[in-house]
Amino acid sequence: MMIQYQPINLVMGPYGSGKTTFAVSLALEIAKREKNVTLVDFDTVNPYFRSHDYKSWLEDNNIQLISTNFAGTNLDIPSISGGLVSCLQDIERYIVIDMGGDDVGAKPIGGYAEFIRSRPHMAFVLFNQYRLIPDYLEQVHQIERESRLNITHFVNNSNLGEETTWQEIENSILPAKEMAKQLGITFWGTTAMPSFQQHNIFPLVKHPFLW
Repeated sequence: MMIQYQPINLVMGPYGSGKTTFAVSLALEIAKREKNVTLVDFDTVNPYFRSHDYKSWLEDNNIQLISTNFAGTNLDIPSISGGLVSCLQDIERYIVIDMGGDDVGAKPIGGYAEFIRSRPHMAFVLFNQYRLIPDYLEQVHQIERESRLNITHFVNNSNLGEETTWQEIENSILPAKEMAKQLGITFWGTTAMPSFQQHNIFPLVKHPFLW
């Protein structure tokens, strides 16, 4: 599929929806076409699994990483380097922001919302039918309120990890489109491992830290 992206791309969604895998995959796809790409690890809530863990691998793929000041430690204080501000101001740079889950994880980005809204951007929300939380709709609305940003694109990221079959992906497409319709958000597409690329999906990167 021909991916759509903007200079600023935010990845949002409840815990378990697969934000980090999608954010890294999106950054890699953008890096195939653009020279200056930065992945911002803005997950200030979950200190145990974040993009900081594979910084050298990202750099090998020409992607700069900016992460919370305390990433890789057992501290969990919402703090991020001033590098984010300079990246947002760099009109020649493409940015993917991997945000924390739920409204608590979305709140820190709100401080940058006014500037983000002033520039071309996309805000993706992820959906995984096989890890769907009961209050998914309300949590998406809470993420929008706390981030002070409108979600623009809906991503069907339904999977069961490496055990996922094409039938399971196919069965998730209609429910995902219905959920996007309920939210009034543009349906962007469906993700899957590269082995399903012939089905016109967005390929997720396979990496030990992600699966």
